[in-house]
Amino acid sequence: MSEVLTKDEIDQLLSAISSGSEKDKKSSDGQSKKEISYDISCPDFLTRKERQLLCHASETAARKITDYVSRELKIKTHIRTVSLDVISCDDFLKSIPNPTFISSFKFLEEDGLFEVAPEISFGGLLKQKEIRNKEPDGLDLKIIQNYFVKPVLKIISGTFCNLFHKEQEKIQKISVYSNPQFTEQIPYYEIGTLVTYEVKAGEYTGMMNLFFSRNLAKKLIHNDETLDVIPLKFYGQNLFLEMGRCNLSDADKLIPGKIIELNKSLVSAEKGFDVYKDDKKIGLAEILLIEQNFGLKFKDNSAVKDDCNSSFNTRVIIGGQFVNEEVHFETGRIIKLMESSQDYFRVEKDGKIIAFGEPLVLDKHLGLRIVKLVKED
Repeated sequence: MSEVLTKDEIDQLLSAISSGSEKDKKSSDGQSKKEISYDISCPDFLTRKERQLLCHASETAARKITDYVSRELKIKTHIRTVSLDVISCDDFLKSIPNPTFISSFKFLEEDGLFEVAPEISFGGLLKQKEIRNKEPDGLDLKIIQNYFVKPVLKIISGTFCNLFHKEQEKIQKISVYSNPQFTEQIPYYEIGTLVTYEVKAGEYTGMMNLFFSRNLAKKLIHNDETLDVIPLKFYGQNLFLEMGRCNLSDADKLIPGKIIELNKSLVSAEKGFDVYKDDKKIGLAEILLIEQNFGLKFKDNSAVKDDCNSSFNTRVIIGGQFVNEEVHFETGRIIKLMESSQDYFRVEKDGKIIAFGEPLVLDKHLGLRIVKLVKED
């Protein structure tokens, strides 16, 4: 049966034909692969199954919040989940109105944010006619906090704990603000999960947003912080794509959550990431996603300088592969790596894997947050 293309797919195809850019991409094994660029500053850390679990929990919470508002607050309400995205805290805060009702909180010892649009808070809940650009006063904040934010966050925490088989734990340190920029509890570079709800409260319709830091999202789904066995796919590789390097002394104790700054700047990252074969730097490449795996695409390597990373004892590896001597690394060459796009980047010190972590941006340099430690022998 022939495949029916959507309108968007047809438009993209016609655009590619007219520009002459539609080419058959091939990886090192000679097979055609679908490839897209990978944004290291905002990595998608959720697997498909984890997304499904979080979406299910969010939908369940939406139904319970609808029931609470309709029954206890006597407001005809309907709430549904409309999206689940991976986004930085900074991008989230810039996307919501100012003023608004936004709360910071602690759950499972990790950070989160909860925002209710003015249409819902002023119009649907407080039943005020003037809702645009209105600055809420202290009484408004107190009413919303006590009668909506606290009960709703209690519902959310209970729902997520039940579905993910966690011990019931209260949400703590709830603070309500009208200006999103005052919520300094979560660093601006923090990558997290944003659940967006559509809320119909009375005659008003607006959005409600729940932001979980990456640590919180992962802690809900997983408990392990140490790795007993290193997967076999990390052995036998002779080609590596590096994120950057640093120096770690014996006194630098790594623990989950610790952030290390790398020598790779954002400016140099735009030019490409270092590729090594048999411990020799062979070029620069951009990061790709090829199907479900990381990949690399070689850039113009004629201007690659001598390796200046030999003074560092620790490196962060995005992914690797085993390649034969016959493989040539010309500009545009694409190689699919062994690592899945959901794998953490690995940390090697003096040639030994010691930890796994997730990338982040620290001002003008790239960094890594430690997530899992490798169990010592």
